[in-house]
Amino acid sequence: AVVSTQSTGVLEQVFQAGVMQMDVWFVTTRLVLPVVVTQLHLLCIPYTLCSSLPYLGFSDDFSHVCHRRIYPGTVIVLLAILLLKLQLKQFKRLYIKIKNERYLIGTRLVNFDAEQVRTAFTQTET
Repeated sequence: AVVSTQSTGVLEQVFQAGVMQMDVWFVTTRLVLPVVVTQLHLLCIPYTLCSSLPYLGFSDDFSHVCHRRIYPGTVIVLLAILLLKLQLKQFKRLYIKIKNERYLIGTRLVNFDAEQVRTAFTQTET
């Protein structure tokens, strides 16, 4: 499951507090409430959209078909968005890796003596 960094911090705080010192208000407002609100949005918004179709001039049959297909469609759209986010993240990592390999960013030079470079540079100038 995908967990945001904010909820990860909340989980770490709850874990550090332990069961005996658990702040119920903190757990409810920072952990439980966002999950419940997200799930309610995922249930209510597609249902409301399908229920409003007859008022927009669509037939009842189309509304029933929409009611049958809206939740699988919502899951497919959310999975597609999640997959796109994952791919973008991987492409960014690949781009940074290629850039670092090409331009040696963050790489420490081995067997490099600055004094030898200075003497070789001064010898070529004279």
